[in-house]
Amino acid sequence: MSLSSHGNSGKTPPVSVARQLPLNSYHTVIFKGKMMKNMQGCLLIRYFLSVHTLLLLLIMLAPQCLGAADSGGGKASADPKLSQVRLQLTWLHQFQFAGYYAALEKGFHRDAGFDVTLTEGTPDQRPVKEVVSGRAGFGVARGELLLHRLHGKPVVTLAAIFQHSPVILLAKEESGITTPHDMIGAGTGIRIWHHPKSRRSN
Repeated sequence: MSLSSHGNSGKTPPVSVARQLPLNSYHTVIFKGKMMKNMQGCLLIRYFLSVHTLLLLLIMLAPQCLGAADSGGGKASADPKLSQVRLQLTWLHQFQFAGYYAALEKGFHRDAGFDVTLTEGTPDQRPVKEVVSGRAGFGVARGELLLHRLHGKPVVTLAAIFQHSPVILLAKEESGITTPHDMIGAGTGIRIWHHPKSRRSN
């Protein structure tokens, strides 16, 4: 199945994609859908790729994305021999982004003709926002990407990096909560910079 920014050009509507995509896709790489105008479409990859496979995909897709951005009056590259690429991270620099750091340290991007900048994320500098605005060519996002897509944001999933989400729900043993169904009506605490208020299960 394919997704693009020009409406639902694929045969599968976005809502069906939401039903089929595993919701434990915690780490996904995204980019702005309208940058895909010179491509046949982007496969919504449901398999979990290694960092090396991701790098190969970036090398294949970045020239077309950068070409589309430059045609709209984009900033010229500082080094004419290298194409500038910015990847927006979800948070501050830490071990979860080790694969990206290793690629930079070993010069994989530069050898392929890219000057890649990894930008830290903050509560106000979120990957989807940065990609949609054009300030970043690619971003690292989580499962909420499905909601952004369903609400009309022109973003496309490139790869799912984590096979299992590291995010978990905790409850005291005496609460009696052992299944998701047991959480109905219970108070649930969530990270405040993702959601301004705690919500109740329903």
